[in-house]
Amino acid sequence: MTWVILSALAVQAILWRFNRKASVALGFIVTTGILVVGLAAYLNGGYMVFLGAKLHVAGFVLLCIGFYRIDMWRLNKLNSESTTSPAPLELAPSASGPGATAQDAPTDTSPRVTQSSIASPEALPHPLLLAVRDGQFSRVLELLDGDYAVNDTDANGNTALMVASQRGDIQLVRALLAKGADRTLRNHSGQSAVDLAAHRGIRKELEPRF
Repeated sequence: MTWVILSALAVQAILWRFNRKASVALGFIVTTGILVVGLAAYLNGGYMVFLGAKLHVAGFVLLCIGFYRIDMWRLNKLNSESTTSPAPLELAPSASGPGATAQDAPTDTSPRVTQSSIASPEALPHPLLLAVRDGQFSRVLELLDGDYAVNDTDANGNTALMVASQRGDIQLVRALLAKGADRTLRNHSGQSAVDLAAHRGIRKELEPRF
């Protein structure tokens, strides 16, 4: 049994470098097989030997649990590596200044930098989205009470709610939703605020309320 376990661990370690899914699957299969064979041996009055020591049934079960925990750690590592976080939003110049919406945003999102556009306030990144990105809560409320609507977008179709969602600021997300932010809007990359959520708490906050 000792050689079976050590050989399986060695094969897993090698396989982990080339095919991690297969390595994890092999780990669960081998550990399950060892557990079944060991328990069958104990039921028939036998015992298990590991590293030259006879294992009590409780010690054998604990050993198998330890192998399962290693396999679970590998599985969680694999899942975390396969979960890709969305790329950070790049705040583009405002589509058309205050009052712009996702529907009003132009399809061509590449800004043309000219002398006149640099001087124009509309060519600057959206003030509301910048305030959200920087976590300026009071400034956000001030802008919303002024000339800016909660669903204003920049030239890439990003809304304040999308920026707050990716930033992971649940206080701003709640405030924007209370101001009527539309959680169903999508930017020009097809991403909604839920798609950009930094963590589960934000996604839960963005779930529709019935």
